Amino acid sequence: MMTEKQILCQVSEGNEIAFAQLYEKYKDHVYYISFKFFKSQSIAEDVLQEVFLKLWMHKEKLSGIDNFSAYLTVILRNHIYNRFRKLANEEVFIRKAAATRVEHHNYTLDNVLLNESRNLLTKAIEKLPPQQKKAFELSRIEGKKHEEIARLMNISKETVKKHVMEASRTLKRIFYFRNTTLLSWFFLLLLFLFSEK
Repeated sequence: MMTEKQILCQVSEGNEIAFAQLYEKYKDHVYYISFKFFKSQSIAEDVLQEVFLKLWMHKEKLSGIDNFSAYLTVILRNHIYNRFRKLANEEVFIRKAAATRVEHHNYTLDNVLLNESRNLLTKAIEKLPPQQKKAFELSRIEGKKHEEIARLMNISKETVKKHVMEASRTLKRIFYFRNTTLLSWFFLLLLFLFSEK
């Protein structure tokens, strides 16, 4: 049995059999998460194929990946966000075009709101108590499991869970009072849901 690191190295060299092994191991997880967000079998299947196509197209990077699960999580999170944003923008365009007969739609406002959301989140994280901040970043930003975070921080798994939950509540509260746009909420939702527990 090859280790996952060995499989990744073979994939990076173009080994299709190794890539098929990787696909078989993670396809159900990618499909489940995609279906959970879009509630559509066809979209979930599209996302599954698109994510693994992207992995194959950039396969040369895989040999340098130490935590493939976290790496895949980031790719999947970004892909779903971009797909959701595209669908949301198309819906807005169709609705506005039908009402005003406008042929072109400017997405600048969406970009501004998204950047404001990111900045707000970054500033809010910086204000968290040090232990909460570290646990939250390791979990939600780096995608590490609670067991691994507990070892890194030299605390119990339950304490890690408590720190992450308290940090999440604080950040959600800030967004609730200051930022309620659809895209910013979805950005925050992805951050809170896409991580190993």
